[in-house]
Amino acid sequence: MPDEERLRAAATKFQEIQTHFKEARVNVEKRIEFIQNEIKRVEDKIQSLGTQRDTIRNDILAIQQGS
Repeated sequence: MPDEERLRAAATKFQEIQTHFKEARVNVEKRIEFIQNEIKRVEDKIQSLGTQRDTIRNDILAIQQGS
């Protein structure tokens, strides 16, 4: 009987470990998704600022050429 109890305890512990592993995996996947979304947001902002910079540069050049 002690062997059966140890086996049951080991099986229970194994199930707990599996559960924690699955929870950790989901947590990591959510973090990766968040980071990917943040990278995309920042890249979009950089592109937008580049476009604004180009517009302002062109405006300045037009003003300088008009003077």
